[in-house]
Amino acid sequence: DAIRNFEPPVKGELIMETFALTPGRDVGIIKDAIKDAILDGIIHNDFDEAFEFMLKKAEEIGLTRKV
Repeated sequence: DAIRNFEPPVKGELIMETFALTPGRDVGIIKDAIKDAILDGIIHNDFDEAFEFMLKKAEEIGLTRKV
């Protein structure tokens, strides 16, 4: 239950704001990737690391950051 209820430091609202998205598949892909990266020890449970990981993952799936 603890893993299922785990919330990464980067929330869906920030993902949507950063990439001008509405709730949907891409937001879920990024959130899941961040969660998995933390749980697998790829990144720390840290906002800055998670934010950088979010940017890289978004680029991989073809999203660009909105300014």
